[in-house]
Amino acid sequence: MGRLLRPTLPGAPFHITARTQWQEPLFAGAEEEVVGLIRGSIDRSDAELLAYAVMTNHIHVIVVQGRRPLSAYMQPLLRRIALVVIRRRDRRGHVFGGRYCHSVCRDPEYFRSMVAYVHLNPVRAGICRKPDDYKWTSHRDYACPELDTPVRYALAVEQGLRVFAHRSEQSIERCRRDYRAFMRWRQKMDDYLQDDSDSWHPIPHIPQSIGGDLHWQREYGTAHTLRITGAETPPVRLADLRDHVSVVLGDVAPDLPLDLLRSGGSSRRLVSVRNQVIARSVNAGYMGTRLAQFLNVSPSTVSRVRSLLRQGAAL
Repeated sequence: MGRLLRPTLPGAPFHITARTQWQEPLFAGAEEEVVGLIRGSIDRSDAELLAYAVMTNHIHVIVVQGRRPLSAYMQPLLRRIALVVIRRRDRRGHVFGGRYCHSVCRDPEYFRSMVAYVHLNPVRAGICRKPDDYKWTSHRDYACPELDTPVRYALAVEQGLRVFAHRSEQSIERCRRDYRAFMRWRQKMDDYLQDDSDSWHPIPHIPQSIGGDLHWQREYGTAHTLRITGAETPPVRLADLRDHVSVVLGDVAPDLPLDLLRSGGSSRRLVSVRNQVIARSVNAGYMGTRLAQFLNVSPSTVSRVRSLLRQGAAL
C-alpha cells in the first residue's frame, strides 16, 4: 500500500512532530543548534513558524502552510538537523525514525491547546518546573521576546499571540499577559487532571479569549484559506462532530473544556471522560477514524472502546 498523501491546506496551521530513531537522545547537547535551524530555515520557505520545542529525542513545530506543500519546509529542515547530529556524533544511518507526524489546527481552542502543549513539553517530561526555565522552546518569544528574534518569525509569533487575546484589537503586550494567564491555567488544569485522589477540587476557570477567536477567524479561518487557495468551496470541517462531542461533554463533564479533552492527556479522570465520549459517539454512528482524528487519539483507542462496548464491559 502506498503512503497516504499529506493534506494541502495553504493558510492553515499544522502541529508537526519528528522523533529520532529508536527514541535515542540524539539532540542532547545540540539543542541550541537545532533551534537555530528551525528559526533560520523559515526564511527559505513560504511557511510561517508559530511555535517550536526541541527535546532530546524529538522536535515540535507549529507552522502555517504556505502555497507550497509542508514537505517544502520540513524535508530541508530535517535534513539539516540530521547533518548536525551526524557531524557531532560521528553517526551513520538514519537520524529520524520514520515520517514526521502532523495534525491540522482547525479551530482557535485547539490552536491554543497545541501551543501550550508544545511549550509545556519539558515541564511534563520532568525536565523543569516552569516553561520559563527551558531555553529551547518558543515560550520565551511569547512571554517575553528577546532582541535577536528574526523579523519574519517575530511577526508570526505576534499572530499566534493574538489568538490568546481576551479582547479584540488590544496591544501585543496585553496579548502577552493573556498568553501567560492561559499557560498558568493550563498548568493548574494539568495538576487537576493528574490528581487521582478522592477529594473534590473545583476545576480551574479557563481564561476567556474572545478577541483571540475573532483573530483566528480572520487569519486562519475558512475565509482566509479560501482567499489564499482561490477555491470555491470550503475545506472539509468537523463542525457537526464538534457540536455532537460538545453536547456529550456537557452531559458527562460539563466543566471540562473541549480542548483539554482533545489534548491527548492520559490521567485517569481524562481517560474516563474520553472513553465515555467515544462510546456515545460510536453509538451515535460516527466513524471511528474521524472520531480519533477529532479527539487527537489513535484509532486503536477508539477500537478498544468499541470492543468494550460489544463485550458489555465497564469503561
